[in-house]
Amino acid sequence: MPYVKHGLLLSSFLILFVINSTTGFAANHSPLSLLQAQQVLLEINIAQKQMPLLDNAALIQRDFAINNSLAIQKPILQFAEPQPTTITPESHGSWETVNTADGESLIWRMTISSAGAISMNLGFTQFFMPQGAELYLYSPSYSQVIGPFTEKNNNQQGQLWTPIINGDTIIIEVNLPASEQANLILELTKVNHGYQKISTKANTSGSCNVDVVCPQGNNWLDQTRSVAVYSFGGARVCSGTAINNTAQDNTPYFLTADHCKVDVDNAASLVIYWNYQNSVCRTASAIANPGDGVLTQFTLGTTFIADFATSDFTLVKLNQPIPPDFNVFLAGWDRTTTVPETAVTIHHPNVEEKRISIAPPSFTIVESRPFDQSGFIPNSHLRVVRWAQGATEGGSSGSPLFDQNKRIVGQLFGGSSACSSNNPNNANGKSDWFGRFNISWDGGGTANSRLSDWLDPLNTGVTFLNGKNVNNAQAGNVTQLVNSVPQLISLGAAKSSQVFTITVPTGAQNLQITTQGSDADADLYLKFASNPSLILFDSRSWSDTSNDAILLSTPQAGPYYITVYGFNDYSNVTLTARYDTTGVAVKTVSNSNNVSILNQLTVNSLITSNYTNAAGVMTIDVDIKHTDVNSLEITVIAPNNQSFNLKNVTTTSDATNIAQSFNRKMAFTIPANISNGVWRLDVKDTARLDTGYINSWKISLP
Repeated sequence: MPYVKHGLLLSSFLILFVINSTTGFAANHSPLSLLQAQQVLLEINIAQKQMPLLDNAALIQRDFAINNSLAIQKPILQFAEPQPTTITPESHGSWETVNTADGESLIWRMTISSAGAISMNLGFTQFFMPQGAELYLYSPSYSQVIGPFTEKNNNQQGQLWTPIINGDTIIIEVNLPASEQANLILELTKVNHGYQKISTKANTSGSCNVDVVCPQGNNWLDQTRSVAVYSFGGARVCSGTAINNTAQDNTPYFLTADHCKVDVDNAASLVIYWNYQNSVCRTASAIANPGDGVLTQFTLGTTFIADFATSDFTLVKLNQPIPPDFNVFLAGWDRTTTVPETAVTIHHPNVEEKRISIAPPSFTIVESRPFDQSGFIPNSHLRVVRWAQGATEGGSSGSPLFDQNKRIVGQLFGGSSACSSNNPNNANGKSDWFGRFNISWDGGGTANSRLSDWLDPLNTGVTFLNGKNVNNAQAGNVTQLVNSVPQLISLGAAKSSQVFTITVPTGAQNLQITTQGSDADADLYLKFASNPSLILFDSRSWSDTSNDAILLSTPQAGPYYITVYGFNDYSNVTLTARYDTTGVAVKTVSNSNNVSILNQLTVNSLITSNYTNAAGVMTIDVDIKHTDVNSLEITVIAPNNQSFNLKNVTTTSDATNIAQSFNRKMAFTIPANISNGVWRLDVKDTARLDTGYINSWKISLP
């Protein structure tokens, strides 16, 4: 019977952390204790906390028994055992004062030991580093040093969960200016005891798996850079993917599987390890041996965004930008219902170095297979009937399925594929299931249960999007153009690029991109759905002036990206993008004219649509300002008189007089052919003496 691929066994990763820029830390920083030890003998009796003794063998046996007792339910596969504690600088540890070039500084140190641990990692559920403060973790010999964690690691959740350090002892050290001691917030509540290691023969991935650096991965180099392995809660592990969005703004979204159980409560604990892969292509006979991948590139902490159990997706956002020198790729996606011709998955089987598995044309669309066998909906999963090369294993959960166009069409739920026991160099011919991306797109109809709000923030309606490099067009540097509205580029340096985007609606014609200027030379590059470069583009215009033009008579619907490249220094260049919408039926219509809401009366706001919709999910966005929104009854009436209730009266008050907002996006499933005509928003105020108005509303049709 199929089982769920789930995370496991991270603790055996061989890591030697050094302090350098590739870890995301500041270069040439070291703990003050290490620097001071070269000059004076610091206190050697550091306070120590010995955690309760754990039996590694018993924990492994426990996991084995639980996993074997489950059929398709989620197995409890983990690499570490969380142990609760409460340790703060106020209650534990040793303080020392040292004089540095910057003045008087403090050192706080605390030793944590968990006898017999193969590795350890820590969970600080209260974390705030004041200005100038640094947190380090290291082994007693300083052979492994992680840090510094600084004010740049502060986040809204106020937590910090750390990468692993090998061995059974960690020293925590905080360095900070003496003047900032009162502002330090640090509470350690989880010590995670690593009791399993994956470098033993019994736990390595199967020999039929293929390293991503082998020839089979040559056509998937970009997609390989998007996939990562992550730990959460300091104990469990899955795979996932960095994913692009239509704003192309480097927002660090990360897609994984819902059954991995990342949620609002534990998203802050994610430690994502990038570029963990072998340096050479190993033969089948050698693939089961430990590789040489390293875990020196990681990002810490995420924020939960959305999930949907039926299609088994979870989306989180990293708390900090992905460092450009990690060379991460934001994967593209396809939300159409098209079944792939061929596909690959890139993953971390048994939480080892990245592998690639290749599927022939062997796909079927099936219903969901949730753990509790409830909530079935048709066509929610893609079944890979068999793998031509490679397989998947525990730890592969959440890995992406890329179609022949190199776009994500699903993420791994589970299955029975493995390397054959009879012929270990080949897959066993069994199936895997992937939650379908197109089902996840609309999900459960709310922002926190679907992908559409986050991966199409511009509401372009595109059905697919190509991937992009994180280090192309840094976040915030993509400028949205408006049809026929000139954009002045006041200054541009030679050999530099500025990126713009214009979203073309369905049916529009004659897309024209022009630059006008009398100073120096700026060139135009255009590409659909992803940023153009000087090498990869759909069209270009590169005259020896700043007067260039690109014309597409029949453009695709969706986002076009424009790069203005300075061949020389230039200034005062006007960029304009325009397209012809004569006769175009628009799927999204809105009304932003204010309408006053009158006491104990019904007022309305109208929208006219010339679009004939398909059957599917419609969203309605309403923004209302009022002093007592509880007293409002809000309804939308379609051209066919079908009514959609947005809000009932909850309480009434004659004069609450508190400035409030009703700002909601709601989803409704509608039949085909009801949208052409006049839509009406009715707002009834059932109380007296309150004031307010309809600010705006919008309908997005399928």
